Amino acid sequence: MTKKWVLVVEDEPDVRGILVEWLEKRGLSATFAEDALQAFIQARDLKPFLIVCDLMMPIWGSGADAYRQLRGAPETKDLPILFVTGADPVLAEKMVPDEPKVRLLFKPVQWPLFALAIKELTGVELEA
Repeated sequence: MTKKWVLVVEDEPDVRGILVEWLEKRGLSATFAEDALQAFIQARDLKPFLIVCDLMMPIWGSGADAYRQLRGAPETKDLPILFVTGADPVLAEKMVPDEPKVRLLFKPVQWPLFALAIKELTGVELEA
């Protein structure tokens, strides 16, 4: 069976490492990007089945910028995106579109909610 790829878009190395490790311990393959531009390039080339994306990134665009780029390209327009952010909830909810293939969670990550969001977005059930 081919492993399912997840693209983690996170500028903070510690958080990125924790997310990648959690996903890989559950049998998924995970790679990462540090900004919106890298996220778009990697998503276009890798075609992950899920993107886990921070909202607030200081260089080369925010998570919202990554979302717009991804939705604007035919090869990435349907990818499920799970935003995970430490941003103020009111601000974050304004930045994240209300659409079926998008979810929003807050840091620190609550693993049962993270696993549930992945199941809702992809149908893949993971142990929290």
